[in-house]
Amino acid sequence: MNRKTILIIVGVLAVVCLCIAGVGIIALNRAGKLISESASTDPVKIAQTASQIADYTLPQGYKEAFAMSFLNITMAGFTNESQGMTIFLFQMPAEAGLSSEQMREQMQQAIEAQTGKRYNLEYVGSENVTIRGQATELLTYEGTTDQGEAVRQMMGLFDGKNGTAWLMIIGKPNAWDQAGVDAFIRSLR
Repeated sequence: MNRKTILIIVGVLAVVCLCIAGVGIIALNRAGKLISESASTDPVKIAQTASQIADYTLPQGYKEAFAMSFLNITMAGFTNESQGMTIFLFQMPAEAGLSSEQMREQMQQAIEAQTGKRYNLEYVGSENVTIRGQATELLTYEGTTDQGEAVRQMMGLFDGKNGTAWLMIIGKPNAWDQAGVDAFIRSLR
């Protein structure tokens, strides 16, 4: 092959790579826009999104904080700012075929993206509860955020309206609102 042929091949490959990169950037930009458009802090939209997962009654002091629904992934969050507590409901499509550990990791990543905090947690115990008429094991973890804040996290899978759902509750151990947690769990229907 002569030098001219090699330069033409390299030039064509460079143009193809630039086109692919341009399409990729446009696709990522569009996906980001769709995700941001699917997120909401409107209490009515949050309640509608959460009701796709399960019906519930918020405990005293809690309010709808945010929701997102994108590519059949649904998430809603409720906060009690005075207690420093957040309750998350999360549902992925049944066809995702994720194990409970994979769902926990996906949920953790979503929460870390939402809060901007990373969590260093260790398992400390579990309890059995009933959610939507089904026996459910809630796992409890404790540890710290990457900023050194103490944190407790309780989570478990349950049968949501559209398949397997995930409940996760995060708060400060010294201000943990067990009465609110229990009331919310009892209210899930």
